[in-house]
Amino acid sequence: GMLILLAGIFIYATRSVVAPLVIAFLLAYLLHPLVSRLERWTRMPRLVAVLLVYLVLILLLAGATTGVGLAIAQQLVGIVRDLSALVGQLPAYLERLS
Repeated sequence: GMLILLAGIFIYATRSVVAPLVIAFLLAYLLHPLVSRLERWTRMPRLVAVLLVYLVLILLLAGATTGVGLAIAQQLVGIVRDLSALVGQLPAYLERLS
């Protein structure tokens, strides 16, 4: 019981260091098979295979975030257009109510 409590306190106290380490280990674990396969198929050095896989991953993430950003921007333009149309109709609507 006490050991688990101390481990929890330690992890909580070092969370700013532990979180990036966990992410790094997960990335290494998930990308290892791809790097190994690329290294084996192309006979390129492991460092080059790792750098190539990370470059492709970064480009995919950048493309995805750019696509999401463009979609959000288009939605915001539509919302602003619809709101301005509603505001333009507001005086006539209020006049009909009175």
